[in-house]
Amino acid sequence: MVLVLLGMSIGCGRPPDFERMRRQPRLDPYEASRVFSDGTAMRVPPQGTVPHAAGTSSGPLTTGLERGSPIRDLPLPITPDLVVLGQHHYEIFCAVCHGAEGSGRAVMSANMPGVPPPSLPAARMAAYPAGDLFQLITHGKNRMPSYEWALPPADRWAVIAYLQQRQQASAPPPGSAR
Repeated sequence: MVLVLLGMSIGCGRPPDFERMRRQPRLDPYEASRVFSDGTAMRVPPQGTVPHAAGTSSGPLTTGLERGSPIRDLPLPITPDLVVLGQHHYEIFCAVCHGAEGSGRAVMSANMPGVPPPSLPAARMAAYPAGDLFQLITHGKNRMPSYEWALPPADRWAVIAYLQQRQQASAPPPGSAR
């Protein structure tokens, strides 16, 4: 038993390189520095620096915006596979608050104080440009968190394609009153 515990404890120490890295001279972000002329340690990233995993595109496909305004339509073709992918992600991330049918009545939203999540098939939601919905999913709003961490841009567009298909299916025929 002693040999087993001794053997297990051998792997519990920090590797020597880690300790050396932890103790190396460095400056904390808001610390003063005599090295730089402005006296601060925090540096502005070099021109053209791109955050890891952000990609290099800043066009409509990754932002939902074109010349600063939300794009009206999806920037990729709506295919059955895209809609199925959107439904899959909707059921995982959205239905918990918006409900399986998008009504805004779900287990989570029933227990939230204040204004409930909007009904997604509602006419006012159907009028939102696709770029606005993309921005909403990316950055969140009010109680809705950002899903940028969980859904890459193509998957966010898939959710929007699914929502638009659902909205079109529930829309009244042209010329009829609802």
